[in-house]
Amino acid sequence: MCDQSQTDRETRKNWQAALETAIAFPEEPILSITFRRSWNSSARPVWVRCIDKNEYIIKGQQAGRQIINDQIIARLGIAMGAPVGQPQLIEISQELIDIEPDFSYLTAGIAHGTMYIGE
Repeated sequence: MCDQSQTDRETRKNWQAALETAIAFPEEPILSITFRRSWNSSARPVWVRCIDKNEYIIKGQQAGRQIINDQIIARLGIAMGAPVGQPQLIEISQELIDIEPDFSYLTAGIAHGTMYIGE
């Protein structure tokens, strides 16, 4: 019984350290530079190219809670070794939205992105 409580304390300490590290060093968003195309589904995802020369499928704020689910599932998939795209925060500028009127439903700011891994 004593071993289990020791393990539980260590697990809590490890989680606390991981969360403190994540808070101290937040993920920096990557700037989107080109819209490729969009899909007409409930989340209205968009395929973009970013300044890091990678392509991502993004969901903006219009997708609501779906973006939280996508972040969690992508990170769980990576932890399990599944072939999933790397999740990333993507910045959408108002200037890019203004250039591409087809994407006017997007809100400038931070969006959820998953690295495009091809077909």
